[in-house]
Amino acid sequence: MDNSHHNSNIPVGLDYLHAIEASQVLCRVQFDQLAGTTEGIKVPKILDNLGVAFAYLSMLVTGFLPCTGVDEKKKNIIARAISNAQAALCLLRLGFYDEGYSLIRQVGEAANLVALFCLKPEVSNDTLKPCCVRNMLKDIVNSIVIPMNAEEYHRLSGLFTHPGLTVVPQDFSVENPPRLSNRFQPEAVKAGLNDLGRLTALLLAYAVMLLQPSKTHEDRAFGIISNLVDSLGNESLKELRKQLKKARRK
Repeated sequence: MDNSHHNSNIPVGLDYLHAIEASQVLCRVQFDQLAGTTEGIKVPKILDNLGVAFAYLSMLVTGFLPCTGVDEKKKNIIARAISNAQAALCLLRLGFYDEGYSLIRQVGEAANLVALFCLKPEVSNDTLKPCCVRNMLKDIVNSIVIPMNAEEYHRLSGLFTHPGLTVVPQDFSVENPPRLSNRFQPEAVKAGLNDLGRLTALLLAYAVMLLQPSKTHEDRAFGIISNLVDSLGNESLKELRKQLKKARRK
């Protein structure tokens, strides 16, 4: 290996990869410390409730919970969304905040599509563009909450997914300069968990309405959703529980 550009303060080659791995481990340790202290506010509750929601979603799509509204193609969309949500959490834990948000956006896109299948059963095309899905949801009379509206989509796309000259990578702290990944930022953790928690709650709600498990399991799922929403502590979600109840009556 040519080390002609080697600086004693900057590792190269495998040493660089090992240094990156070490910084990821440090981020994970700091994340876990935040999750285990009162300084993290509701972070421990969010994580616990996310874990319950992920498990219930997994039981729905794997057939562990019998469902009457089984559609394997639509179940695949939910299954991929679960994987994306879990991967997003892993990335947030390791300090890949922009990358985690990129997957959170995909969770929102999937939740929108599942919502559309619930509210317009005649729609069966899973290749609809995200903007078409949002517009169709918006046009539904008395529509309940849209998991990811246009404003949220553009926020997640413009800040965390699409490259641009005005986009600063991993920029979550006003006190520190732009940086690469794997530097712990509690602001990024809390913001990411809030968005991920909200979209996971809505994904579970629409998945239950689409797959139609037993009444007992449906009630259990909406109890899980209620706990997750409560742990987010976001004022904008005050009406979410009412909206979800409205959706169950449709």
